[in-house]
Amino acid sequence: MHAAKLVFATLAIAAAIFAVSIFCLHSQAGKPVYFFAYGASLDSATMKARAGGFSNATAATASGFRLAFQTNKHSEFGVANLAEEPGGRVNGAVYALSSEQFSELGKASGSGGFYRLLPLKAQCADGESVDAVTFVLAGETAAAAPSRPYLLAVSNGMRQFGYGASELGELSAAAQAASR
Repeated sequence: MHAAKLVFATLAIAAAIFAVSIFCLHSQAGKPVYFFAYGASLDSATMKARAGGFSNATAATASGFRLAFQTNKHSEFGVANLAEEPGGRVNGAVYALSSEQFSELGKASGSGGFYRLLPLKAQCADGESVDAVTFVLAGETAAAAPSRPYLLAVSNGMRQFGYGASELGELSAAAQAASR
């Protein structure tokens, strides 16, 4: 059983690295990769540390999802995740990254096995809709409460992008729902 899990994990890591590599190869030279951040990477200091910087960022939303705190059995605590929900909306930010920064973000975030890449449309605060990508949990997920430091990082990121009491209340409600 352990050998099968090891083979699966190795294949999942290889597939994630391949997907990120292909995505970066297909992005046009000089064109940014738009990354939709909605979890800890929403915090600009965290994004700078993980990606090595970014050229621009703006508040944005992703429609067709709800924010859920979940785990995929690779973690003891919940992390922000996008759960499909017709009519739903998740608050976040779009970061403009170079392909190198996006590659660094993938490495630092543990995209191989823990996360998978998801393309989506993000609606920026200025009304512009952009093709973006984000990371969502890979594999089977289950509700799991976030740690207090993780939740504080997400709420700090939300404040940085101008989200107020209503949006922070939605964040708190999602965290409480995962605790039940």
